[in-house]
Amino acid sequence: ESLADSLEEPLEEPLEELDVLNIDFGIVKLDVDLGVELGIEELDVELDMKLNIKLSIELDMKLDMKLDMLKLFVSELLVPK
Repeated sequence: ESLADSLEEPLEEPLEELDVLNIDFGIVKLDVDLGVELGIEELDVELDMKLNIKLSIELDMKLDMKLDMLKLFVSELLVPK
């Protein structure tokens, strides 16, 4: 889903076509297609929101998995042989 698609109100005239912006944060890769007129601040806010949401979901999932593995490991250690 591009940034343009996620905006509810269509903007009258797009500024100029900007290249696709690739932001790679290791876990999250956002391809943002900017054919719309957006101030830099608005763009930053949009990206921050999307990145924060994606990053926290990714991190939560990774942390949950690691915690589960750790619990499993500890429970196996505690089981008398």
